[in-house]
Amino acid sequence: MRLGRVTNVQPTTYRPQSQRLQILEVFKKYPDFRRYYIGLVTSVFGYRMIVDLTLGWLIFDLTQDERYLGYMFVAMAVPTVVLNLLGGVLADKLDPRHLLGAAEGFSALMVAGLGILTLNDWVEPWHVILAGALFGAGQAFDEAARNTIYARLIDRRDMGVVVPLNSLVWPTSRSIAPIVAGYIVAKAHIGTAGVTPVVFMAATGFLCMAVIAQTLHLAPAERAKGNVLREMLLGMKFIKKHSIFLYLVSFSVFIAIFGMSYLLFMPVFAVEVLEVGADGIGTLMTFAGIGSIVGLFTAARLANFERTGWVIIGGAMGFGSFVILFAISPWFWLSSAMVFIAGFFNSLYLTGVMTTLQLLVPNELRGRVMGIYTVCYGVIPLGTLQMAFVSSYSDPRVAVALGGSMVVIFAVFMGLVTRQVRTIGAVRLPVS
Repeated sequence: MRLGRVTNVQPTTYRPQSQRLQILEVFKKYPDFRRYYIGLVTSVFGYRMIVDLTLGWLIFDLTQDERYLGYMFVAMAVPTVVLNLLGGVLADKLDPRHLLGAAEGFSALMVAGLGILTLNDWVEPWHVILAGALFGAGQAFDEAARNTIYARLIDRRDMGVVVPLNSLVWPTSRSIAPIVAGYIVAKAHIGTAGVTPVVFMAATGFLCMAVIAQTLHLAPAERAKGNVLREMLLGMKFIKKHSIFLYLVSFSVFIAIFGMSYLLFMPVFAVEVLEVGADGIGTLMTFAGIGSIVGLFTAARLANFERTGWVIIGGAMGFGSFVILFAISPWFWLSSAMVFIAGFFNSLYLTGVMTTLQLLVPNELRGRVMGIYTVCYGVIPLGTLQMAFVSSYSDPRVAVALGGSMVVIFAVFMGLVTRQVRTIGAVRLPVS
């Protein structure tokens, strides 16, 4: 397969059509996207329950050692990062509906197995670490398949509305799932650390998405041909050739490691600094999620804004700044306000990056290129390890503030030295 020639690697202004769909109209026009979205909601709610609260709370309850939190999240990150490129290739070579169904089914079985261990109080720290590793492996294929599927359910001209709508599920679930999970853990007291009901609820969500994926009708796309290694290298070559992809992916990886990881570090921070339990962690996650929702709706209203690059850079700077303020806040409710504002700015940044990438990448390379981009989410747990070790030698506040400071510094650097990022507008597709 030959790559299309890029006619204008420098993003230029794209003026959306006057009849651009509003968010609710998307569901009327695209019934397959509507079904996909229902499955996405059930799956992401399960993901939030497992990753944002259950695994971290469980291993910290078992060990009372923040380093084990770092070990577990690194075990989750490594297979996600290693297998992401393979997941992207398979999403382009195979039917992504089948790949998504297999990944979600695997996650459901793994999580249900952990639920059986907690129900009978058989669970040990190594079980949780292994569960994290297996879950991370499944997510590598899950993310690549989902990013390929939803872009093939809609018309490209509606991408500026659909990307925020698709992204909306993540902060919405963060607003609801952790606080529900935290309440159940605090009140139900079923199984080890009270997590058993939450684990089985998450497994059900994954299973729903696995089934729904098989009912979708996708727009045709050229299947990748040739051996897997060659196809993986094609995706990497495309990103290397077109520097805007390289800049945005690198930017996202850095922010994921040093900034977004503070959310996974929340069990330690909440217990040792703010002195709250599982329900308090859920409340903090809820405020972060609500802030992200507000940010997403703001990003959707900025879809016509011609200086998206400054939205990306400013969003990253604002995110890092309020992570720092969260770290030094002495009061729970002030901390909740800080994570709300941090979530707002993070959504501005993430939506700008995702919309730009989805508009630029050609369909036949979508799985591979977006698979590489999803490494950004896979490396978030690596930041949790560095925060855990900094915290073990100093204080959780120092660990979180250091991460936020690194985000601000890198955002300023990108704004000063990368003209291509600064000049991103609402971009027209540059691949012919």
